[in-house]
Amino acid sequence: RYNSDTVLLADLPSCLNLEAGTKVEIPILVSNFGERLEKAALTLHLADKYKVYLRKEIRLGEIKNGKVTELYRFLCHMPKCDKPKEVKLTVRLDGGNTNAENEWTLYVFPKAAKIPTDKMLKQSGVTVAQEMDANTLWQKLRQGEKVLLFGTGPFAAVETSFQLSVAGRTNGHLATAINDHALMEDFPHDGYCGWQFRGMMNGGKAVVLDLPKAVYAPIVEIASSYKNARKEAMLFEYKIGDGKLMVCTLNLPENDPGACWLKSRIISYVMG
Repeated sequence: RYNSDTVLLADLPSCLNLEAGTKVEIPILVSNFGERLEKAALTLHLADKYKVYLRKEIRLGEIKNGKVTELYRFLCHMPKCDKPKEVKLTVRLDGGNTNAENEWTLYVFPKAAKIPTDKMLKQSGVTVAQEMDANTLWQKLRQGEKVLLFGTGPFAAVETSFQLSVAGRTNGHLATAINDHALMEDFPHDGYCGWQFRGMMNGGKAVVLDLPKAVYAPIVEIASSYKNARKEAMLFEYKIGDGKLMVCTLNLPENDPGACWLKSRIISYVMG
């Protein structure tokens, strides 16, 4: 798929999180530096684990070698769904003595529920804030409130990026892990932050949780360089006295359907 004379390419959107039902156009190209492809045919296949949403075959004729050629503009509506799902676009090119194939993953999210009003949050005993000083946070937790921070609050933090750190550097991050938790049950992932988290990690932060006597059990954690080893997390919760604290330091842009869905899910979880 990647190391060959003939490689299929897709000009994917910058954000692979797509809203259910939306129309998507993805140009399909081939980098052909092998032989000329005679009587070429392109097959497209869009499916999840349980269902095929689109299957199409296009006769292309001859494809010249020595250049990158656009083959087809894949146009499709993303499937409608009640829960997020992972769909795969599989493309195959047959021509002459050449068979090439490639596959890309797209993430489809239902439209996120509306954010509850301040009155609804207050009735559930929930305070939502971007930032909060330590004294205010401590007082609210002592009073048994639920506090949700979409920011670092009083905690020490470092910036995150979807780009992995270069090996040997003291700064940056080397890996991520998503641990078992009710919040992430319906969010499609493979146990780490893949491309669906690209926009959430760029511009986000990680809280340094090197706290004495505190249990380290984050929902989404990020691994610092082994040369500057620290416990860090981007989504975590603690029970403190009668209060409950949830902190999310991922960047959650409004134009990212996955980020909107996750934010709505976090608020619903905290209210429950």
